[in-house]
Amino acid sequence: MPELYRIEKLEYDVTNECNLKCDQCDHLAPFFNGGDTEFNRSINLEEFSRQLMLLAKHLHTNSFWILGGEPLLQKQLLDYLACLRSSGITDKIVLVTNGLMLAQQPDALFHAVDKIMISLYSSTPIPQQSLHKIVRRCETARVELGFFSKSHFRKTIVAKRNDDPHQVGLIFQTCTNAWNWHCHAIHDGHLYRCATAPFLGYRLHREGLVERDFRKDDGLKLEDSPELGDRIREYLSSSIPLESCFYCVGCVGKLVRHRQLSKKEIEEKTWIRSTVANSLDKWKAFRKFSRWRLIGQR
Repeated sequence: MPELYRIEKLEYDVTNECNLKCDQCDHLAPFFNGGDTEFNRSINLEEFSRQLMLLAKHLHTNSFWILGGEPLLQKQLLDYLACLRSSGITDKIVLVTNGLMLAQQPDALFHAVDKIMISLYSSTPIPQQSLHKIVRRCETARVELGFFSKSHFRKTIVAKRNDDPHQVGLIFQTCTNAWNWHCHAIHDGHLYRCATAPFLGYRLHREGLVERDFRKDDGLKLEDSPELGDRIREYLSSSIPLESCFYCVGCVGKLVRHRQLSKKEIEEKTWIRSTVANSLDKWKAFRKFSRWRLIGQR
């Protein structure tokens, strides 16, 4: 049996729904709603299990991150976690949450994961009493607890295609998400080297900004084949940008203070106003691109 291809991290979003409406969310969660029936149906336990079974034959990941939206809004979350554990595809199950609903979760949740990462947002702080309770419950269940402290979000998604392929290539080659943080994901029967890609192609098409939904073009279709392992290696190491990269400024976007979108901003779909011109941090881009050109450092 061929040796499993080992990667650092793999992600899966168990829901698009979120209890927050963060400006610059790179999964565009505030703009998903009940009208996104087709996309929402692609997130289901049966499909998740099928993808894991296919991948586990060829790939092993050091950690598997369960996210959303807000994953605690997924009513079948414990079933997803049990399925993931039984697959044997990962050494560590990591739950990523904003933590606002975490203190009220059942004990079974804390025993189903190896680590919980809480995103601490400056605009929606977790009450100290709840935070203390979370810490105690993690200690009791012997669950590792970590925090992302987020006072700012970086602009990433743009709604107008970047027509400069050279700049797109530099953005891709210096993208921390793809090359350093290994934000690979699975969705709807495909493996993605970028966790934003499944959402971006869909939303651009939904808003009439592109002629066709290209999300599946950006992913590697998971098919039961002896060659799947080789195809995974080739796909994840490719230096060719995805189509999604033409609608993203990667890790060189401007920083904006974390805040919650208003109902009006969501209804007006303010994200479609974003362009490379108003999203790119030119000085940061200059520094990262220069390092890449000179010494290949991301």
